[in-house]
Amino acid sequence: MDYCVDWAPSAVSVIYNKMTWRREEINNMVRHDPAVNLLCTFSIKTDENLFYDVSWFINGTNVLNQTVDVSSNYTAVLSAYDILEFNKKIGLDVHCKVGAKRKKENLPCRTKVGNPFFAGIRVINPNIELERKGSENIALEMTIPFASESLFINGVLQPVSDLNIHLAFETGGASTTGGGGSSNHCEVKVKSFGYHEKHKYENGEWRQKIFFPVYSKDTDGYVISTHMTLHLKTGGTNGIGSKIFEHVSLQDILIRVWDTNQQWKGRSCGVHADPHMYTFDGVPYECQTSGELINYRNQAYLQWIQSKHHLCFPSYNGPWCVCAVAARAGRDVFLMDLCGDNGVINFELCEDNSLKVTKIHDKHYKVHFPTGTSLSIYIMEWNGYFNINLDIVPSTLDVRKADGLCGYFDGVKENDFKRRDSNIRDSINLMFPNNFSDSWRIPINENLLSGDSSIYSKLESLSTIQVPHCTCTESGKTECSYSTFTPSYSNQGKQYTCNIHLMKTRRRKRDISWENTFQEPLVVIKRSKRAVTYVQTEDYAQAVCLKAFNDSTEYRTCQQYVTDLSNVTLSNCIQDLKMTGDDNLTQIHVEAALEQCTTFVLLNATLQETEPNVTYTIQNLCPSNCSSHGTCSGGNCSCDSGHGGSDCSFDLLGPPTLTSVPSAGLCDLSSRDCSEATMFGKYFVENMGSLCYVNVKQVNVNQTTVTEEHKQVQLQERTLFEGFCPHSVNSSGLWITEITFNISNDGLRFTDTYEIYIYQSECQEYHNESGNVFFTLKENFCYIEGMCVPFMEESSVNECLMCNTTVSRYNWTVYEYCKQGTITADNKSSLSSVQLMTIIVVLCSLCGFAVSFITAIVIFKTCKKLKNRNQIFDTKKLDN
Repeated sequence: MDYCVDWAPSAVSVIYNKMTWRREEINNMVRHDPAVNLLCTFSIKTDENLFYDVSWFINGTNVLNQTVDVSSNYTAVLSAYDILEFNKKIGLDVHCKVGAKRKKENLPCRTKVGNPFFAGIRVINPNIELERKGSENIALEMTIPFASESLFINGVLQPVSDLNIHLAFETGGASTTGGGGSSNHCEVKVKSFGYHEKHKYENGEWRQKIFFPVYSKDTDGYVISTHMTLHLKTGGTNGIGSKIFEHVSLQDILIRVWDTNQQWKGRSCGVHADPHMYTFDGVPYECQTSGELINYRNQAYLQWIQSKHHLCFPSYNGPWCVCAVAARAGRDVFLMDLCGDNGVINFELCEDNSLKVTKIHDKHYKVHFPTGTSLSIYIMEWNGYFNINLDIVPSTLDVRKADGLCGYFDGVKENDFKRRDSNIRDSINLMFPNNFSDSWRIPINENLLSGDSSIYSKLESLSTIQVPHCTCTESGKTECSYSTFTPSYSNQGKQYTCNIHLMKTRRRKRDISWENTFQEPLVVIKRSKRAVTYVQTEDYAQAVCLKAFNDSTEYRTCQQYVTDLSNVTLSNCIQDLKMTGDDNLTQIHVEAALEQCTTFVLLNATLQETEPNVTYTIQNLCPSNCSSHGTCSGGNCSCDSGHGGSDCSFDLLGPPTLTSVPSAGLCDLSSRDCSEATMFGKYFVENMGSLCYVNVKQVNVNQTTVTEEHKQVQLQERTLFEGFCPHSVNSSGLWITEITFNISNDGLRFTDTYEIYIYQSECQEYHNESGNVFFTLKENFCYIEGMCVPFMEESSVNECLMCNTTVSRYNWTVYEYCKQGTITADNKSSLSSVQLMTIIVVLCSLCGFAVSFITAIVIFKTCKKLKNRNQIFDTKKLDN
């Protein structure tokens, strides 16, 4: 056949060619719309009379045919507009097929097919493996450039939009497992260059690899999801040609998580009763010493747990118990202080927002550290006094990093008694390793229990050692924090939020119990006192404790199913009975064992799946079995009449004892929300049934009562020592709101009455003259429509209104030039630039240059403002 060319081009391939721009003008706007162009390259004969037939294929489908020759410079191009015409977007395999022919209308006899070219955003590592709590960088590569439209308005380039790639993690595995993925951000940006930088699409500067980290978002549970999928999807774009990048799902990234570190599982560190200690590696010992000590320290992640020991019974010389504990993560500090007459449960500092505290019930708080380490704080009543038990459960990040009274945590018992900042290790055979304990006394400059603000100010933030981790979902919801884990269970208790403004209003008292000074006990409920039998033999103590433990059906269940349950609590019970002879102590140790059991069950997803009935039973144990004053159902106590609290241990015959209100009864709207009346005292417990009898009186600037309302609302507990009466008071437009309240359980017996004044310290000044409370307006302020308005400040809704204290301090003053008839549209005062310059020259000639210049600037600004005001007057009607 004479039209055939017995030859096919070689080196056929598709490459990125260039970016073309379409220009569009509309009035004062110029739009440049970019479009990617792909080029089919191939070898050519020297015969310039040949034509070349080029067929374009997208994902194997022929979408376009072209014929090129020497007149077109053999250029065969597939543009973004072509791709969009066939309803295609990036993520394409594009190839071309080329054949030579002698006539334009003929088909080639021989053709050559080139290799596919991937046009889009390539995921370089679509399969990655992570260690638990590990990280890896994801790499993306742009094979074609992204460009968004460039828009010029009045010759000014508007911001050019980058391309956002949204991240969404999907976790596989059983529903009871936890974990997942996270990154530093939930969106990754692809840089776009504007029309003024179009050369960057020609010289290769557009080529970019995009890196971002992914992390194994851990859980405090023992079992985690081992497989994750990271979905990547592009966002919206501006312009037509860029639409090939819009809302495209990229290749999924498959993530496998390896859980190789098993040393931390089933481990805990405990501080119980008076206090019996045991390390993470399981070494028991006694710490009969006073003062402040470091229980746990992980310097790599800026985490501390400190505690204070005082006399368990102030009228005796021993034993010693924990009365205060402080937990720190970066610049977050949570404190519980029950020493002496203190009753403080609150955040001392919360700036990193990484320390999460959950109130499980009245006497149990759980603190979650960002690494997954957790601290359970149990308030224990012992013969009418409150003391504290602690259980610390480590995470994988504590292995070979944690030390303190919990011991050096590496799975090796022999080096547990490692002294602070020293290589000296005391023998683990010592029951009282006093040198080891003393080495962990808190230095003055680290004592979080002191309440010294200068110590808090020097605490290092987590931002100095890590970046926030963000959880990313398909819905677009993003949560970022320094926490690297999510709790394996989150339906227990309620989140305890930071009330640092309340903390600042209270001063903690110095604990003098260790000075052997008698103090009144914190009596919770009066019980008939049992006869105390003093024993000296271990056999008797062992028999009494074993009977108490075996009489507990729940404990027997725990023994059967929870393999991590230690016998430390039983040993502690025996030791305490040998020392004190008080049989009542057995219940404290049984409760401690059950608390440890519940913790391990909540962390063990395997047990939850294989033994759901056992899991339900253990997870729904009632605290202290409702103290024999209530009925347990589903983990909650229904208390008998006259008793309350999560464990029904509190006598509710009388109302709580109120001792004070924050800020001496002043609630400042300038700095905080005043939707509740907070009070301090003891005890505020669950299931109280107490009512707040509230009187709300609102007065105007003339001290005249405008409204007065009496109402009853339910008293809410925040901690044992802090409660609040919620109220909804609209203080808008009024001078002062005065709230008086007292509390009663039965409508017969009431607490003292307290007063709270809602005001704004920005402009209102508080006075108390012999009990007569009143407020005055500060100088250089107006008080208008319930707002503090500084002198000469304008209304936010009408620029003709201002605060002029020389005219009125409680009403808006109208600018003179805004008054009807003073300045009309025809005779508004307006100075031209020439007139202003004339004034400046005259002033400079008559006065010193510096003074004149300043005066002239003032005149210029004033006149400019007058001109603007007059323009406003033209368009606004003043409502007098």
